[in-house]
Amino acid sequence: MPDEIQVPNLPDVKIIKDGKEVDTSAIDDYDPFMSFLMQASIAANTVKIRKQLESERILGSPVQTVLNCDDTPRVLDVKNDYLRPLAVASFSNDGPDTAYISINSLNNWQDLRNGETYTIDLIKADKRIETIWYRCNQGEVASIRVNGVL
Repeated sequence: MPDEIQVPNLPDVKIIKDGKEVDTSAIDDYDPFMSFLMQASIAANTVKIRKQLESERILGSPVQTVLNCDDTPRVLDVKNDYLRPLAVASFSNDGPDTAYISINSLNNWQDLRNGETYTIDLIKADKRIETIWYRCNQGEVASIRVNGVL
């Protein structure tokens, strides 16, 4: 005769509120209550996972534009102009002079010499490419090709 299936005993669960144990004797049916707590916890975690997956989603829509820059700092508001930030972008300087770009802030300028390409991938980042600041040195001009994916 096969062994009998043993049903595990539920562990003793104590509910603590304000540092004191709550009397659970008023709970008529303990199992549905615990089931509700587990489902609520699962639902909350499912929402967090969904938000994370949505933030990593790429639409796959290509964005191509040319930034003509001079010595006046300018900004391309990607999030406003394309309704969504870029996940990945490459910047190619077609010259004739050196250009400078800064992503999402004015604090870290990246120099981009004539003929150079700079690529940035923020697929897994908390914040994607929302603004692109660009400029040249005094009296210089450059043309930057931007190829990105929303």
